[in-house]
Amino acid sequence: MIDFIYNGKTYSTEKLDKKLKRLKIKKEDIQIIREYNPIKQNIQDEYPDWYYCYFFNPITKYSHIVVSKDHIKPKNDILYNLIYNPETKTGCKEYTKEYIDDLILLDGKPIYPIVIDENTKLPKLEKIYDWK
Repeated sequence: MIDFIYNGKTYSTEKLDKKLKRLKIKKEDIQIIREYNPIKQNIQDEYPDWYYCYFFNPITKYSHIVVSKDHIKPKNDILYNLIYNPETKTGCKEYTKEYIDDLILLDGKPIYPIVIDENTKLPKLEKIYDWK
């Protein structure tokens, strides 16, 4: 990466010649501030030791995901803060106390696409969690 100044403005580029050609200037017209190799960080999208807790609504067939870092089984009341508040205009209008109370916490990760078990009327699970 190269950082340089041209006409009081700072620019950064990986390909200096290409940038200079776009700006229609020469290397003599700029002042190079620094040259460096950027360090690329590995970003971890998922955390394998966390539990992704699936709340399932048997009426609407929708599911909602909450993360449990410490493997403790969450309760529905953690979703109450998502109920719409007209004063602050925050939350989800679809969420009501009754809707949240109807949610069932699954004991693991469901199979995708979701397959409903005919006996339990709940999604079949791919992985069952060992709650604390």
